[in-house]
Amino acid sequence: MDGKKVDSVKIDEAVFGGTVNHAVLREAVLMYQANRRSGTASAKNRVAVCGSGAKPFRQKGTGRARQGSRGAPHHVGGGVAHGPVPRSYRYSMPKKARLAALKSAYLDKLQNATRIIDNIAIDAPRTSQVARLLKNLGVRGPCLIATLGASDAVVKSTRNIPGVITKRIRDVNAYDLLRPRNFVVTRRALESVAEKFAGDARTDGEL
Repeated sequence: MDGKKVDSVKIDEAVFGGTVNHAVLREAVLMYQANRRSGTASAKNRVAVCGSGAKPFRQKGTGRARQGSRGAPHHVGGGVAHGPVPRSYRYSMPKKARLAALKSAYLDKLQNATRIIDNIAIDAPRTSQVARLLKNLGVRGPCLIATLGASDAVVKSTRNIPGVITKRIRDVNAYDLLRPRNFVVTRRALESVAEKFAGDARTDGEL
């Protein structure tokens, strides 16, 4: 937590897919962004707008084009033609594609902007301690902190720091990894992910 090197961790890139698959990463980001949309945009059509349903003027003899309703889209104050209606943008990628995206996101972060910390020892919520920790690690800007278990002290200590999010490692997805600039992870959490991915690879080989 003082920013000093205490040990080294060896990571097998093959466990995380070997190479970063940018195509599947793009698809995963689009999916997670679409699933975050509220889909509440709505506009009134000619039936929903308020106003009289009477014919504006008689059909013939005025020299004007025939009109049936003041709520038609081409009238001022009329309804919207083909306007947005509430809808869900949610969709899902295949499970193997999501797993491949997660591995690529981890590999990309491990190659560029990851700080592995031995442990985050915070007994009580103290924002100043986490801020000092990030400063010692040289972390500037948005950051994701991943731990093995759920620590209320760590979560409460980071929620007042703009751009810093704390999650359990099992709840982290590809979008969580790619969105912030920096990634801070505890050693035990990273080892648990590597073991899980290695186990998935052995299972796929047996199948």
